[in-house]
Amino acid sequence: MATIPTTLYSIGHSNVAVERLIALLEQHSIRMLCDVRSSPYSRYNPQFNREAIAASLHAAGITYRFMGDTLGGKPADGSQPDYARIAATPGFQRALNQLIDLDRRTPTAFMCGEADYHGCHRHRLIAPELISRGVLVWHIMPDGARERGEIEPQQMRMF
Repeated sequence: MATIPTTLYSIGHSNVAVERLIALLEQHSIRMLCDVRSSPYSRYNPQFNREAIAASLHAAGITYRFMGDTLGGKPADGSQPDYARIAATPGFQRALNQLIDLDRRTPTAFMCGEADYHGCHRHRLIAPELISRGVLVWHIMPDGARERGEIEPQQMRMF
């Protein structure tokens, strides 16, 4: 009997109303949102500040979990991120295991701020690591469509 692969979703909040983000999550039956922003605050989009988004999601029946401390892509010292180095850390690897385990319990998405995943660490760091473990990753687009996550040739050197 074949095993069903784990499926995780990726989404970026951009500058939309929080209700739009919730509608996109509901469209894809997401029940848990893991925030992978290193710093979950914005003066331009305060509806996505950590406490505000957690409250909005809770009201919609979606669980919020902050994981930016382990799955965030921005180093605390402000230097350029070295994704291969981040991916190799035990803390990052443990957090990926946690993300996969959460999804096995309930449909889960991981979120950052970028609407276009191509320039975001969701695509450059997290998705390739998940895909290399056999996880199916779908990027939820602003219009509600989804694009399948793939490891690009330049990302192959990470593995």
